[in-house]
Amino acid sequence: MVLLILAISCQTDPDWKNHALPDQRHRDLMVLSGDWDVTLSIWSDPTAAPIESPGHASLTSILDGRVLAIDMHAQLSQQAFHGLGQMGYDKLRDAYYFWWVNSTSTTPLFLTGEYDGEGRILILRGETFDPTTKTPIQVRMEVYIFDATKFTSTTYLELRDGRQLKAIEFNYTRPANLDE
Repeated sequence: MVLLILAISCQTDPDWKNHALPDQRHRDLMVLSGDWDVTLSIWSDPTAAPIESPGHASLTSILDGRVLAIDMHAQLSQQAFHGLGQMGYDKLRDAYYFWWVNSTSTTPLFLTGEYDGEGRILILRGETFDPTTKTPIQVRMEVYIFDATKFTSTTYLELRDGRQLKAIEFNYTRPANLDE
């Protein structure tokens, strides 16, 4: 009932209508819509080379351009990997958000953040949990959009001793157009 009343007031209040409409920050994210080839790199030991795997991701604009849905598939060490997420901009909180779930964990990841001072790197922060100690670990994800054909998402974990561990990196490139 509360949601229904809120939905009705959103239709009549000019401020709510403004908050409900996508703006330039949403449109900037939607340029990532489409199919992508992905190289997934995972570091479990910072002194060793990462495990790398090719994959594919479909990024889709949903809810009239308010949210970017992510559907990724890859092979990790002979096992199928499937990840789902969403990225968007919350006008009320004045913050970008990202959530992620995948086939290697039952723990969802929720991050929020903003662009760096130069507007080049989207920096999102949140926390996950150490599966061995079940204690929180701080997470930082940096999304760098090079252009409409390439972007990178890198996730860092803050270890208990304060060191930053580069944990996961997704390198996205648009597949070559076969019609050309």
